[in-house]
Amino acid sequence: TLAYTDTTAKTIAVLPAGAQITNVFVDVTAAFNAGTNNVITVQTAGGSSLASVTATAANITTGRATVVLTAAQMSTILNVGSTDLIIQAVFAGTGTTASTGAATITIQYVVLGSDGAANPTSTQA
Repeated sequence: TLAYTDTTAKTIAVLPAGAQITNVFVDVTAAFNAGTNNVITVQTAGGSSLASVTATAANITTGRATVVLTAAQMSTILNVGSTDLIIQAVFAGTGTTASTGAATITIQYVVLGSDGAANPTSTQA
């Protein structure tokens, strides 16, 4: 869980080498209410952004937040590389200091097999 007090990077997951991230979910259970901007960033331990949720001049409200992915983020998402990847999340707010906010972040991924095939395939249950 990411809280409004998590203003430095917090490790939320470690993905295995060769993983492909298929989706990032940010489920907000308590609105983030900083006065001007509210930003949740999902990133690598090296600080490279993987996905973000931004509310400009507004709260990040409860519910499943819209995650924005840029073209630059897609290269890491398509293959995390040959070593395990530490995933972190951080909250940043501007204006009046936030007094509330909580979110559960889920990273959905598949891992390629030694033959390069995704496991499980879409036809497996």
